[in-house]
Amino acid sequence: MCLAMTPKTRWRSGGIRVLSCLFASVQLLMCTEKQPSPCNVRDDCWNTPESEELGRCAPREVACIQSACRVACAQPCEVIDPQVNPCSDPRLVCTQSKSGDNTFPFCASGPISCTTADECPLSLPQTAEGGTGAWSCIDSVCQFPGYSYVWQ
Repeated sequence: MCLAMTPKTRWRSGGIRVLSCLFASVQLLMCTEKQPSPCNVRDDCWNTPESEELGRCAPREVACIQSACRVACAQPCEVIDPQVNPCSDPRLVCTQSKSGDNTFPFCASGPISCTTADECPLSLPQTAEGGTGAWSCIDSVCQFPGYSYVWQ
């Protein structure tokens, strides 16, 4: 939460008043929430201010969700048993796939892109309905019955 400075009721000189107003204006700008960078596709988000602010981290999750960039440092993962989610947050799913194309599997918040179902995760997510099923590749995104990505 941001707090703004309140102006003093007595001023000793006009210089203090100007500096105080300038400081309050800068503080107000710093308190304003940043708007995410706009995007059309995931590749638009790699060189954005959000991505630069993360610094060096790997793996890095990058997504274009509802025309806005989402970028985060992701938790690496390895699937040992498809019935057990290796991610510390049960809402996330490990990107490790049958095809083995994913060199650095991570716990994903956003949609996982694919061209075939073999590129979809090995792990089976827990759903609200307790449903079972298999991953499928629909419209270039891995889908699982009853599962919704955190970033969607």
